[in-house]
Amino acid sequence: MIKEIQLLRAISLILVLLFHLEISSFSKGYIGVDIFLVISGFVFSKILTNSFQNKFNFTKYFRRRAQRLLPGLVFTLILVTIFSWVYLTPIDLRYYGQSLFSSLIFLSNFYYFIINNDYFAPNSYPLVHLWSLSLEIQFYVLFPIIFFICLKIFKIKKNISLVIFAIIIFSFTLNVFYSDNIKLIFYNLPFRLWEFFFGYLVYDLINSKSYKYYLNKKLISLFIIFILYLIFGNSDFVKSQIYAIFLFYLIFIFFHKNNKKYNFILNNSIIKFIADKSYSIFLVHYPIIYLMKYFQGYDPILNINQIIIIVILIIIFSLLINLFEVKFYKHNIYSKSIEKKLYSIFSLLIILLCFGYYFHFTNGTKLRSIFYKNLDKNYFINSKKSVSTKKIGNDYCNLICFKSDRYSKNLLLYGDSHAGDIEYSLSNVTEKNKINLFISYDLQQDENRKYQMKQLSEILKENKIDYVLILNHVRIKYEDYFKEIEKMISNFPNIKFYYFLPRVQFNDSPIKYKMLNKKNILIDRVNIDKINKKLSILINENLFVINQNDLILRSINNCNELDCFDGHNQYGQPLYRDPDHLTILGSDILIKNFFKYHFKKN
Repeated sequence: MIKEIQLLRAISLILVLLFHLEISSFSKGYIGVDIFLVISGFVFSKILTNSFQNKFNFTKYFRRRAQRLLPGLVFTLILVTIFSWVYLTPIDLRYYGQSLFSSLIFLSNFYYFIINNDYFAPNSYPLVHLWSLSLEIQFYVLFPIIFFICLKIFKIKKNISLVIFAIIIFSFTLNVFYSDNIKLIFYNLPFRLWEFFFGYLVYDLINSKSYKYYLNKKLISLFIIFILYLIFGNSDFVKSQIYAIFLFYLIFIFFHKNNKKYNFILNNSIIKFIADKSYSIFLVHYPIIYLMKYFQGYDPILNINQIIIIVILIIIFSLLINLFEVKFYKHNIYSKSIEKKLYSIFSLLIILLCFGYYFHFTNGTKLRSIFYKNLDKNYFINSKKSVSTKKIGNDYCNLICFKSDRYSKNLLLYGDSHAGDIEYSLSNVTEKNKINLFISYDLQQDENRKYQMKQLSEILKENKIDYVLILNHVRIKYEDYFKEIEKMISNFPNIKFYYFLPRVQFNDSPIKYKMLNKKNILIDRVNIDKINKKLSILINENLFVINQNDLILRSINNCNELDCFDGHNQYGQPLYRDPDHLTILGSDILIKNFFKYHFKKN
């Protein structure tokens, strides 16, 4: 292995580790991933160039990749799956099952993109770091196919670098063109190919006659394009990618040119350890960080003692994975013994896939109480959430859809995910009361809150509605939002509006506190009194302000104040499934008491 690449591998891993530890000085440490991608392009250019000089065998190539990647991955996922099964809340375990399944079929980058996951925000996924492994696996499959097409079909051996250069230009252009969609260009291979194939150009350079100049026409052209974008471009994310490319190139060329002079750095034992164990460290580091924060509770900031513990755990588990791999690699890749071991690994992979599907399919609730003597079998069953409807027939519920149309009265449920919490319970109660249920879920981000009431007004103009329930997780800061409420209500004097004040939320999931047997759960009151005061100024006979917390507490005999409320009823069953969303049990209580004490049908 080229020592310069080992140094870069260590640097990139350290950057990513410090980023995931949320060390403030390394907020841009995610560029370590970009460096990793260039390294992969360089290394696989060397592998494929040497392989295609002989007779390339796809079977042997993919077997080598499986032998290198799968043992450590499967070993890690077994450990993380055990911990997740025991300790994660049902909703988090369901998400874990989805991410586990997608990671094992090496499509987790697509999964995180589809669910619109923000990699740079706090995550509920202990396997979120494996998106980059899925990306690399996809590249490992694509790269030899490109080589094969160029060398074997079109016979363009001498001009293959031109093909790679054209792909780089096309991929980078895509990146720039779609730079407003960070998640699209972050997670998907077409927008990352230019980084992978930059590694090919560097490998091609040091193996060419122009090597002594450390530049060629293709690299000069790329650097001009990159510099122009740094000057005139708009996307900070794309600029960070370019900085990562320059960092890779400068470090590689500097140490490649002066490797004898700086051999003491390249041969440093710590750098060699990190580089040699880089794959194992990469596999285990984020699950360890995630679980440390998970057990810590509501405060996500790690102190120095916790960071030291994390580093020690990373070293220990990396060495365990390495020991497992040494045992696995004991025999030659073509021996019968290694084939049997590969079959065993694939069998474990399939079992883990089944676990991923099982966690998703059962909503993370089945076979959980066996780990908790203090929780009965119904505890996890009662932690299920209400599934909100996305589409009915040809109608999408982010506009309006109809759950029933048999009765004379119509009720519209309008809001965000907090409205979605009560849909199932509300549907049952409206059916009993012979009221049609309409649904409209607003999907706007916080900065667009002021447009919600305008959207609702358009819906009410076009549909006959008798009652409107508004549930939004809105904060006091949205002044324009409350002004729009006043305008909207005054335009529809014949409609009864029920505005639900924000429900109290917790700084962490009450279910997690119960499972981990933690005390002193912290409540965030979300300025409920201030919002109520703003709404009370709106003098309208058709506006009714509903306090969700009062409705929930009415059914808890031993607690009538928020200070004693821990997200559970008096029987210890969960009313909250996460810090601010209700379980079906919680929504049943809320809607039952709403219809009992507040709803006016006539």
